[in-house]
Amino acid sequence: MLFTDRLRYATLLKTSPPTTPVPPPEPPPALPAAHQLLLPSTTFAKSERKKAAEQRELSAHARQLGCEPNPSAIAKAELKSAQKFDPRVSLADLERAIDRARRAKDLVPVRQHVLCGFTRVVDVKVALTPELVSRLCADVGKDAADLLLAAIDRGPGNTADPGAIAFPHPRGKVELVASLVRQLVLGKGASLQLPIDADQAAWLEHQAAAARPAPSMAMGGAGAFAANLLSALPNVRPRFFSKDPLPPKIAERFAPRVELVTQTGATTTTTKHRDHTAARVNFSCEYGANEALSVLGRSTLKINGESVPLVSSGAGRVILGTKAKDVVPGFVGVDDAALAKMGREHDLFFMVGSHYLTQCSPADACTQATELARALDVMKAANPKLLRHLQYVVPKVAAQEAVVLTALKGHVESISMNAVELPALIDRLHKAGLSRIDQNPNLARELAEDAPAMITGARGLKEALGLQRVHLHGLHGDLIIANAADVDVDRTRLALLKARQLASMKAANDTGEIKSSDDIFDVSAVVEGRALAALHRFADALAHQHGLDGPARAAIVREWFWVDPKTADVVIFVPSRGIHDRTGGTVSLGDTIDASALVFSKTDGRPKEHAQLVS
Repeated sequence: MLFTDRLRYATLLKTSPPTTPVPPPEPPPALPAAHQLLLPSTTFAKSERKKAAEQRELSAHARQLGCEPNPSAIAKAELKSAQKFDPRVSLADLERAIDRARRAKDLVPVRQHVLCGFTRVVDVKVALTPELVSRLCADVGKDAADLLLAAIDRGPGNTADPGAIAFPHPRGKVELVASLVRQLVLGKGASLQLPIDADQAAWLEHQAAAARPAPSMAMGGAGAFAANLLSALPNVRPRFFSKDPLPPKIAERFAPRVELVTQTGATTTTTKHRDHTAARVNFSCEYGANEALSVLGRSTLKINGESVPLVSSGAGRVILGTKAKDVVPGFVGVDDAALAKMGREHDLFFMVGSHYLTQCSPADACTQATELARALDVMKAANPKLLRHLQYVVPKVAAQEAVVLTALKGHVESISMNAVELPALIDRLHKAGLSRIDQNPNLARELAEDAPAMITGARGLKEALGLQRVHLHGLHGDLIIANAADVDVDRTRLALLKARQLASMKAANDTGEIKSSDDIFDVSAVVEGRALAALHRFADALAHQHGLDGPARAAIVREWFWVDPKTADVVIFVPSRGIHDRTGGTVSLGDTIDASALVFSKTDGRPKEHAQLVS
C-alpha cells in the first residue's frame, strides 16, 4: 500500500503511521470525504440509476455496521467487527485487504470467448411478504378454509421423507399455500423447490401482482444468467448453446451482446433463433426472518398437532417451477464436426444442467452422461486449452448423482459450488467409492462454512473427480484448491474480490440482474470484518493440518494462500466483501461469483478479432 494511503488509514483508525520515511507519490485530486475509499479509476458522469444503486448499497452496508454511510466509517467499523470475532485481526490485515480490493475494482478480463449452456428459464421474483401470505390464504379460504387449516396442520403425511415440511408435489391451491406457510414457519430459512402446474402459476402471478412490491421477471437458469452477466464485461464474447429455437420469453431476456450457438455450431442471434413455444417459469419467492404472519385472521395455528406462533423462522426462498419446453442437458443430435467447431472457437465452456440427468433411470443416466463426456472430449481435442467448467447444482434425485459424476470424471477440469452443498456431495461420492474422504452430510451450516471442512471437502472433491480446480463460495469468503502450475495467484485473488464486488452490485441494483455496463456501479473497496477473522481461521486450519510454524502461518494470513509441497496444489482463501442489500434479490448470486471468478482469473487472451472484443 502506498505511504499516503497508509497515512490516511492510520489517521482514520487512530493509529500511528509507519516510521520508515517513503517519498510519497504525486497525490491524486482530492475527492469528497464520503468517496475517499471508492476511488474510481476514471471520472465519468453517472446515471441517476447508478447513483441510486451505489448509495443504496453503501447505506445498507453502513446500517448493518451501525456507522455513518461513508467508506471511511465503514472501514473503521469493519475492523472493530473483525476484532470481536478474532482479536488477532490487525490494521495491517485491513489495509492489505482494502489495497487488493481497490486493485480488483480496476481489473479487466483478458479477451476470451465463453460458451454457456444448458439451463435457461424465466425467473419471476416475488416478495413473499406477510401481506401476500395473508392474501393467498384468504383467497383459498373463501371456499376451502377447513381444508387449508387441516393441510397446514398435517402437512404431506406419508412421504418418502418422514421429516418433509412441504407437499413434494402440491395438488391444487390448498396444498400449495399450506406448503408455503409450513415452510416459512418450520423451514428455518432453508431453500425449497416445488413443482407447480400452469393453473397454480397463473393464480400465484395474479395474486402477487396485486400485492406490494409487485413481482418482476428476469432471466433465470445459471447457464443463461452467466451469459448475460458476461455480456456486461469488456473483452468477453459470450455465447449460449441452444440446439432448438428458444421460447420468446426466454429469447427476449437475453442481453443484446449474447450470441446463440445452434446445433450445427453456427452463430446466430436471439431474434432469429426462436419459436412460439411456452417458456418454463420459476417463481423465486423470497421471505424475511421473524415476520409475523396471519392465516385467516389467526396468529397461531396447529402445525404437526401443536399450537405454533405464525412467525417466519428464517430468511430464505421457495422456488416454484412449472413444466414446459426445456433444454435437455447435452449435445444429442450435434455431430462431431459441430462439437469441434465449438471447442476451437471458445476458451471456456460454462456448463450447467447435468443434475437433470439424475432424474433418469440409472442405466439411462449413465448412458446420457457418458455421451455428454464423449462430446466434451471432442471439444477438448479440437482445443486443448478449452476449460470445461461444471457449475454444480444439487441433484434432482440424489441416489443417481454418483452415476452421472462417475461418467463425467476426467472430462471436466473445474467445478464451483456453495460450501454448504459440499458435505452431502462428498458423502454420496464416498458411498459410491469415488472419494476416500467422508463428511457428515448433515453438517451444520456454520461448520460447513468453516475452513477445516471447506479445505478437507474441496481436496476430496478434486481428487474424486480428477479436477484441476475446485471453487467453493461461502458466506465469509471463497476457497480455491487448484494445480499450482495452472494458477496466477495474484490475479486469482483479485478475480475473487472482483466477483464479490459484482455480486454486491447484482444484489443491490433494482433488477437483480447484470446485463450491461449500466448495471455496474461503484462499491466501496473493503472486505467484511467477519471475513478477515475467517482468513485467520483458514491459516489456523492449514497450520494444524500440516504442522506449519508461526512464520508460515503468518505468511498465509498475509498472502491468502499456501502451496502444498507434497501435492503441488495451491490453496487460496479470499475474504468476502459481504452482501449488504437485497433490492434485486439473491437468486444466482453464487453463479455470479463463480462465473466472474473464472473469466477474471484467466491470464492469456485471444487476439482482437471481433467488434465485441474492443474494450
